Amino acid sequence: MLINSRKLLMVFILGFMIFNLIHPFPQPLKYFIYVAMIFIIFILAMQAIFLLAAFAKTEKHHRWLKIKKLTNKKINRKLLQ
Repeated sequence: MLINSRKLLMVFILGFMIFNLIHPFPQPLKYFIYVAMIFIIFILAMQAIFLLAAFAKTEKHHRWLKIKKLTNKKINRKLLQ
């Protein structure tokens, strides 16, 4: 329940900031909201990167390494025959 309320609060904050892009506030407040929006977008991007890194596959191979393993399997099959 607490997680859902946090998500709802974030939706309201982002909606408020997007509304500020469409209908800007007066001069000093406008710049503060722009800086806050950049900061929040940066934080959300970092959360997404950490989430992807946490749930990524444990064994990552480069393309050339996958090709090398496939060719080794083919060579081993030929040797066994």
